[in-house]
Amino acid sequence: MPDPIEIHRNEVAQRVQTVNTQGGWEGAHTDFKRELGSTTRDLGKLLKHVLAFSNTPRRTDAYIIFGVSEDKDTGTFQHVGTPEQGFPQPERINDIIHQYTHLKDIVIDAHHVLDGKRTPYILIPLQYEGPYRLSQPFHGLAESGEIFCRYGSSSARATERDIHHMSDWPTWFLDCRYEQTPTSLM
Repeated sequence: MPDPIEIHRNEVAQRVQTVNTQGGWEGAHTDFKRELGSTTRDLGKLLKHVLAFSNTPRRTDAYIIFGVSEDKDTGTFQHVGTPEQGFPQPERINDIIHQYTHLKDIVIDAHHVLDGKRTPYILIPLQYEGPYRLSQPFHGLAESGEIFCRYGSSSARATERDIHHMSDWPTWFLDCRYEQTPTSLM
């Protein structure tokens, strides 16, 4: 059986290859970033993104992939890799996620190299007990209890309507265009 980290790395490679050959796309499953700084502000923004992916209906794992540069004028992306200082220690990110959220099974792979370029990523698997929110304020950047969601290629505070729908989490969290409940997938 393949090593789970290799499965994730292959998925990252496919998403980067797709963005390189077919153009840019971001949404409920993928977000591309040039790099991730180590400042409190950078890590606060990362927390919002991770929570937003956790609260967004989807059918597959979500990835935040670093080392991909976006040209906003043309809407194109290019795999450029991250510099050594372009991604904090994974232990620090993991500690922050566990200290400020109740998310489970988040994978942080800071050592992935793709086409000779450092390409770290964060995997956010489907979360089964949401909605997920900050368990405590994060240095004045976000309040405890705030709920974030993905809207297209952006992570933002969830709307009241979406928060209301999240109260029926088993129906909300899984993109049920093809199946009505998570148990019907089994």
